[in-house]
Amino acid sequence: MNLKKLAVSLALGIAFITIGGWVVVHLPFIPYNIRELVNLERPLSALFLLSCFLYWTFGVPLAIAVQTKYPLDKIWKIWIFPLLIIIHSSIAWGLLRLAVPIESIQDIVGAPILAWPWEWESLGRFAALFSFLSLALTGACLMTLVLCRLSKVKLFLCWLLNTVVLFPLIHWIVVTRAATDNLTELMAGGGGVIPSLFLLVYLLILSLTGSLLAVQFAQNSWYLRCIGGVWFFLSFPLAYLALSRVLENSIVKYDQTFSAMQFLLSMDREHLAAGHELFRRYFIFHCGFIIVAALIQFPLWNWAFSLKNKTRATT
Repeated sequence: MNLKKLAVSLALGIAFITIGGWVVVHLPFIPYNIRELVNLERPLSALFLLSCFLYWTFGVPLAIAVQTKYPLDKIWKIWIFPLLIIIHSSIAWGLLRLAVPIESIQDIVGAPILAWPWEWESLGRFAALFSFLSLALTGACLMTLVLCRLSKVKLFLCWLLNTVVLFPLIHWIVVTRAATDNLTELMAGGGGVIPSLFLLVYLLILSLTGSLLAVQFAQNSWYLRCIGGVWFFLSFPLAYLALSRVLENSIVKYDQTFSAMQFLLSMDREHLAAGHELFRRYFIFHCGFIIVAALIQFPLWNWAFSLKNKTRATT
């Protein structure tokens, strides 16, 4: 796939997700905290920017992982990867900031408490939180490249080293020095290193499943289809087990007692999901994350395989 075809595929994908997003936010059972992300004053432009945000979120880690092999083989120097994470997170902030009200972002990262100028504190806190997802997506892409025999295991080990170095700093910013309890109250035990670690594991499981699903469509290989199929079915219990170590089971608030998962997935606080309904909502979120990741990364994986074939043809 050449760059022109890749650009067309990405543009069509953004348009598709924009339209799909408009349909989703108008469904009656969608959680209110998702509907609130859309700026009602300009819903279409907000959904377009959110689509760009999703493509930037899921696409850039694959581009980074691929470029470790073609041709920037020195990209994993310890000082370069953190810079890439900062760039990835900062531009993601810019897209999200244009799409949703600042109040919606501050509901997650907290209102500023450090008296920094402009919105630097909110940007920094968001970037730290977003880095969890950025690390997981990049690691999943590298694991997929290894399984596809497009990359060496040492590159994944370099990612692991970078993650070990960055994780304590990210945890310190997001959890230890949180500006609000909106996040920590949802984490088991009020937040700690273990729930943060399992959050990274949970995101890595989902990200790897999405990448493997995309590869199955991008490459006609029974080997990859077998691995992707088995992992897809294993991902649900493994992800649920990891998430159960992340989220608090009992929160007392608003004169109610509920779990963090109920708070995140219910339609609103007056209609808390439970039992089979809560399980169904979690399953929909699990599959939705994987499908969105696969849909966005599919043309990029085609690009990665075309780079592989081009490199082989010239050697």
